[in-house]
Amino acid sequence: MPTVSVIVPMHNSAEYLAEALASVEMQTLEDIEVICVDDASEDNTKSIYELFAHDDARFRCITFHENRGVSAARNEALRAARGEYVAFLDDDDWYPEKTTLEKLYHAAVEHDAPIAGGSFSEFDNRTNVVKEDYTDEGHLSCFTFTEERRFEYRDWQGDFGFQRFIFKRSLLEQNGIEFPNLIRHEDPVFLVRAMVAAGWFYAIPDVVYRYRFHHKPRMLGAESIDDAVEAISEILAISYEHDYQTLRDWQKELLMVYAADSIGLIFNEKEILQARARAIRSVTATKTFRHIADIAGSYKSMLRDVFKQYSLD
Repeated sequence: MPTVSVIVPMHNSAEYLAEALASVEMQTLEDIEVICVDDASEDNTKSIYELFAHDDARFRCITFHENRGVSAARNEALRAARGEYVAFLDDDDWYPEKTTLEKLYHAAVEHDAPIAGGSFSEFDNRTNVVKEDYTDEGHLSCFTFTEERRFEYRDWQGDFGFQRFIFKRSLLEQNGIEFPNLIRHEDPVFLVRAMVAAGWFYAIPDVVYRYRFHHKPRMLGAESIDDAVEAISEILAISYEHDYQTLRDWQKELLMVYAADSIGLIFNEKEILQARARAIRSVTATKTFRHIADIAGSYKSMLRDVFKQYSLD
C-alpha cells in the first residue's frame, strides 16, 4: 500500500502542470502514488502528464471524455486511491519543498493523526511575490501554524486551505466524505466535514503548499453564486450543530463578502443579479438562516435598491 495518494485534477492546465507534477515527482517520500484526472482537457495537458508517466510508474491517469468539474475529478480519484493517506494538489500549484510529503506523513504516523497539515502560502503570478505569514490576518491567521502540536478542531475552526493537509483515507471512506457537486466553495465543505469527523489534527509550522493566484480570470456567474451560498449554508448548519462560534462568524462574513462582491458586477450583469436574488431568497427560507437574522436585515437592505432597479421584487 502506498504511503500517500496524491490527487491532481487537471483541466486545460498545460501552462503550469509541469511545475506542479515536478514538485510531486521530486518528493523525498518515494512510496507514493500520483492519481491525475484529466477532466476533458482541450490543450496539451495530456502530453505533459504522459512525459511524467512514461518514466515514473507511480503516475497514473483517469480520463473524463466530457467536462465534469473539479469535484467529480477529485472524487473519482478518491475512489481509486490506495494510499494510507490522501493529499490534494491543484494543477496550477506546487509543493514548495522536496520534503513536504515526508514531513507531513511522518508527523501523521508518529502521532497516529487522522489528519496532518502545515502552513499555507500564496504566490502572486503578476508580481512573483510569495506570502507565507498570516499571523495578523484575522480569520486567515489559520493559514499559519507557529508551532508543532495537536489541535482540537473545536479550538481551531479553520475552513480554508484544505490542500496543506493529508487525510487518512480510512477516515474519509468510513464517514462517506467526498467533495460536494459544486463549482464554487466546495473545498471548505470538504475540509469542515473531514475535520468534524476527525475531531483533531496534528500540525507542523513548515510551509507545505504554494497556491498560485492572479493567473486566470475570476469567473462569477449565476451557477457559481448559487453554489457558494449553498456551501456556506451547509457550513453554517454544521457550525450551529456543534456550536462552533468562530466558524459561524466567518460564514456570516462570507455571505456579506459574496453579496458585496456581486454588486460590483451585477449593475452590468442582470443575470448575475437575478441569480443572487434567487440564492438569497433560497437561503433566507432555510432554518439555518433564521439563526442569523441579525445579518439578514443588512443583507436585504444592501440589495433592496438594486432589486428595485431591476424589478426583481
